[in-house]
Amino acid sequence: MRKNNQTREKIKAGQQTFGIYSVIASPDMVELAGLCGFDYVRIDCHHGSSNLETVAHMIRAAEIADVTPFVRVYNDTQRILSVLDMGAMGIIVPDIKDAEDARAAVEATKYKPYGDRGLFTNSRSSAYGEFKGKEYLDWSNENVMLGVQIENRSALDNIEEILAVEGIDFVLSGRNDLSQSLGVGGQKNHPLVVEAEDRIVETAAAAGVMISLSMSPHQENFDVQLKKLMERGSRMITLGTDISFVMNIYKKTLGNIRNAISGCDGSS
Repeated sequence: MRKNNQTREKIKAGQQTFGIYSVIASPDMVELAGLCGFDYVRIDCHHGSSNLETVAHMIRAAEIADVTPFVRVYNDTQRILSVLDMGAMGIIVPDIKDAEDARAAVEATKYKPYGDRGLFTNSRSSAYGEFKGKEYLDWSNENVMLGVQIENRSALDNIEEILAVEGIDFVLSGRNDLSQSLGVGGQKNHPLVVEAEDRIVETAAAAGVMISLSMSPHQENFDVQLKKLMERGSRMITLGTDISFVMNIYKKTLGNIRNAISGCDGSS
């Protein structure tokens, strides 16, 4: 018997959850995220370089460290099936454009009656066949979460129809890509982008779909911005990427060292 999706259970219990995009192709980085107390990791096969074998090891590392493994992967039925069979507890599909895209993601991620995910009775996700039958199918539909990412003008134009598709568990924005699509590339805090994200939040609330927003923990006024995200109803907040955490620690550490040296007796 596999463990339930703990992130989903925490959200259902009204708790706040926090995660990180795991872009670095490393099981060790996933394990560290879990040991540090993150609720979930989003293994990034969209911008990251992980191959399927590495993803499988990253999922195992997540389970060892008691952190929920999601995988962000393009809307490809075979690739989604592969990472789900490995044991991913959630799928995030970027660059959704319309309801047809959303239905394709549901079809690949969920078993009937929501979708038509292929069934392999000896997959790792079914404990290699020990957890099977209708019990496994029902468990998977309950625990494997699907998130769709609204990050282009087409998706904004079709957002009501997208979020009406049954089987979607949560919706995300994508400020960087939204900025490009809206003609203000690279300006993720531009009023047009903020307005677009507001519309995503409002439409999701009206449709009864959970919202998951992202922010950098290294930005100014972090406490204020975090409070705003929580007030907007985001129970899943992703705090950037493992790359940004490593970069900031490297810079801060080297800055402290250089400041310490410059503050010494002046013999240098």
